[in-house]
Amino acid sequence: MPFGLQPWHLLVIAIVALVIFGPSRLPELGRSLGKSITEFRKGMQEMTEGMKEELKTSDQNPAGTPAQSVPTNPSYPPAQPMHPYQTPVQPQPVQTVQTAAEPQQVPGAEIYPPPQTSAGITCGSCGTVNLPGARFCNQCGASLVN
Repeated sequence: MPFGLQPWHLLVIAIVALVIFGPSRLPELGRSLGKSITEFRKGMQEMTEGMKEELKTSDQNPAGTPAQSVPTNPSYPPAQPMHPYQTPVQPQPVQTVQTAAEPQQVPGAEIYPPPQTSAGITCGSCGTVNLPGARFCNQCGASLVN
């Protein structure tokens, strides 16, 4: 027997169910239990078929490109959001970012190694204390290792 149940275990379970629910409701409970098990099996089968279909689709499309064709000239913002809770985002203007100027080299910095303190390496260009073993200054970007 499955799960180590003996026939007398099943008999005890049947007697307890008969006492609790009564002889009139027992067939109704059995029918509803059978229907729920059938619905569960159908749901599991649909889910496995969906997963197999997804895997088959991904195997046919290995490059990672979407399976649907993307329109060449989409209207922005879209006429209807993809998801009922999703709202279209308006594009923001591009802001320019200023780049840092080239670090100033201190005369003789390439001859002498940068001074090390217990806290780290001091940059010869700007004087910032950097972590021990750092190769470049965190403030100005100058090389700390010769």
